[in-house]
Amino acid sequence: MDTAPLFDQPLAPSTPEAPSSDTETAPRPGFKKTKVGWIPEAWEVVRLEDVCRSISSGATPKRGNEKYFSDGEIPWIKTLDLTDSAVRTSKEKITQLAVEENSCDVLPLDTVLVAMYGGFNQIGRTGILEIEAATNQAICSLQIDTDRALPRYILEWLNHRVRYWRRYAASSRKDPNIKQADVRAFPTATPPRPEQRRIAGVLSTWDRALQQIDDLIAAKERRKKALMQQLLTGQTRLPKYKDQKRSRYIFKDAFRRLSSRGYQIKKSEYQETGKYPVVDQGQNRIVGYTDQENKVLKKHPLIVFGDHTRTVKWVDFPFVVGADGTQLLKTKEPCDLRYGLYLLQNTRLPNMGYSRHFKWLKEKHFYLPPLAEQHAIANILSTCDAELELLRTEREALQKQKKGMMQKLLTGAVRVPADHPVESTPNPTA
Repeated sequence: MDTAPLFDQPLAPSTPEAPSSDTETAPRPGFKKTKVGWIPEAWEVVRLEDVCRSISSGATPKRGNEKYFSDGEIPWIKTLDLTDSAVRTSKEKITQLAVEENSCDVLPLDTVLVAMYGGFNQIGRTGILEIEAATNQAICSLQIDTDRALPRYILEWLNHRVRYWRRYAASSRKDPNIKQADVRAFPTATPPRPEQRRIAGVLSTWDRALQQIDDLIAAKERRKKALMQQLLTGQTRLPKYKDQKRSRYIFKDAFRRLSSRGYQIKKSEYQETGKYPVVDQGQNRIVGYTDQENKVLKKHPLIVFGDHTRTVKWVDFPFVVGADGTQLLKTKEPCDLRYGLYLLQNTRLPNMGYSRHFKWLKEKHFYLPPLAEQHAIANILSTCDAELELLRTEREALQKQKKGMMQKLLTGAVRVPADHPVESTPNPTA
């Protein structure tokens, strides 16, 4: 997609000397200094609870009670369901009985959600309900008082200030969390409601473009998954190899585990910037950075398996191993390394929560075709990965564009004119 001009008419800088950051101390015409930085004089700073009708959190029904989960129809939102935008589905659903017996209130549309647990990489993740849903106890639910603020504006404000949650993180556990009291007290800049609507309308332009790319990514992931199921199980053989035998191997004869000793750092040592990427068992390919050169592992390419998360990743660059649970794997002679990656991605393991899963993986066996066919299948699936990587790169570029516009609009450095046709604002991608 090619980017196109966003506005039919330009947004107006609020003043020729509009402040560019919240760290400046010199007075600015038409602006005032507040605890959230420089904002226009007509804006207010309030506690987040001041613009909410109610603030609550959900619960987790007892996993051992099948009546709470079997054939559930009520979406049950957890932290990883939040993508800082609209929430339209959930990975798990619960029953009406679970709602009634576990304080899992079903929340209305336009409820704003904030993740409170999971460490610096998770706290402050947000979403806004476009479905009625319940949540677990890790999520704080905000029902906005629409006489004071608009839910979409509050969502964008929380996304804009996500780094500031770290100031409020407090926990007796290993990972820092935030508390509902922190959410209630969170300082929030509130323009007049008409301006909130215009700001949210402009930023929704990027949300629509991002959703389009997300839909494309999801479609290509489904296609890759179908190809993997057909090609890796032998349901479909490549014509050239259809008469050749597939041989059975147990895990230890196809894979070997590498030691991470000497290459691993703690989660508390992750940095936002640094010379060397950190890879752990999380879903993101890179979770942080470090400057510890003596910890860099150069035995790439290799496969990373998440002992707790069941995530399978390909790493083809020098990196530092992240926190506990990051398993490093290579393949043995009968198995091509890339083919081995796809085999593991297509392997089903029981979800044991945060327990270790490598013991289950070691019990698996695999049917391997000749190496030449493995190479051919790996090339087909690698093409799918390349297409997905292009889309993800495009999405990242759009996300950066939106972040830049958020910085301008949510500080008042750029104002949306009152007569700006927000509803007709074109999509930023062609």
